[in-house]
Amino acid sequence: MSTRAYQYPMWVSQLAKLLPRGLKDQIRGNLRLHQKLLAITNRTPIRRIALDTLLLGGENGIRANDVARVFDEPLRPSTLAIHSHHVDLLRRYAREGDALLEDAALQATAFYQNIAKCMAFTGHYRGFSRTSDIAAIARHFIEQYLADQAAAQRGRRSTIDDEPVLLMRVQHSSYFQVFDGHHRIARAIMQNATTIRAIILPEVAITPIQDALASVLWVSGRREIYQPIAMPEVQEGWHLVRRCSDRLAHMQTYLKRLNITPPSSYLDLGSNHGWFVDQMLKAGFDARGVERDYFGRQIGVIAYGLDLKRITLSDLENYLDSNPAPTDIVSFFSVIHHTLLAGEEEDAARIIRKIDRITGKVLFFETAHGHENIHPKLAKWNDATIAEFLRANTSFTDITLLGHDRDNVGAFAHAYGRALFACRR
Repeated sequence: MSTRAYQYPMWVSQLAKLLPRGLKDQIRGNLRLHQKLLAITNRTPIRRIALDTLLLGGENGIRANDVARVFDEPLRPSTLAIHSHHVDLLRRYAREGDALLEDAALQATAFYQNIAKCMAFTGHYRGFSRTSDIAAIARHFIEQYLADQAAAQRGRRSTIDDEPVLLMRVQHSSYFQVFDGHHRIARAIMQNATTIRAIILPEVAITPIQDALASVLWVSGRREIYQPIAMPEVQEGWHLVRRCSDRLAHMQTYLKRLNITPPSSYLDLGSNHGWFVDQMLKAGFDARGVERDYFGRQIGVIAYGLDLKRITLSDLENYLDSNPAPTDIVSFFSVIHHTLLAGEEEDAARIIRKIDRITGKVLFFETAHGHENIHPKLAKWNDATIAEFLRANTSFTDITLLGHDRDNVGAFAHAYGRALFACRR
């Protein structure tokens, strides 16, 4: 490859390798300088990377996942750069002009608040240490943006590409996390550019949502998602096993027919990430869940912004034995077959009787079927035998088959297609 494909000529690379040990150690202590030194000494090629594949990274030397945790912004490393607070400031300035730089207006911006958080955590931001300096930082940023605009009007090249930004690949995806260069990226976006010059660092980034998904105990490391998650970095290398929207549509149609409306209470037993809880909350119901997996519950906090208080972390039977108050609407999806696999049918019957007692109006129920060939213990279970199991072990007098899920596609063509029942008295 031609040396033009690299940021630095050979002599710079050789010189960097000859730096005194003390200076090298000092550089290694500064994360940004250390990464730049690696780029020099490894002669990493510069590439043009699409701006719409960039996710927000860390800030002011703080790594992205640390920013997410310290600033309580778990979705930040999953946010596209086109939605950054840097871009927001420039877009607002384009609309509002210098009025945005008035103290009250500027202090209300996400740009200002982010820098203030960085200063509070690290004691500085780009060499500034007082919040009163943030106005100067914003003005300098806007001056660069205005210079870009002026250069474009004169048909001249802007300075955005003078220094490549530093990026890290996000694992199992085609996205990149910004390591250094948020301001330049924002300026490029405002110039309607589609790509930017970048050096791809050797480190691979893992976002909080990816980390939490990989930690879910019962998934055992498989890149499978059992409830929809809209984050961009889990759309390619991860497989959505259950679409869930088909079940929700059946539930909402049934409730509407019975005139069971918000703010009726709703409880999802075995709520997993909390997708149904989130959807029912958005529909106006007083929705809650019960989930035994800590990481499963955390995913709901990250992906849907659920309040932890909405999801009780508990084993199912322990929860049912705690005398919970009755709930108008209860859902119990694809859980009870695990009890059948671990024990006997009477164990499953005991659980469904407990759920019957806490269901006020409607129970939505599904479980695995025999046609899925999961285990010989489940061989007899089909639409008819599941309905009979519900009639024999509950007080429900009306058990209605609402439909079957549509998850039996692709690698799961011989699985799923499970029946969804609505049970009421």
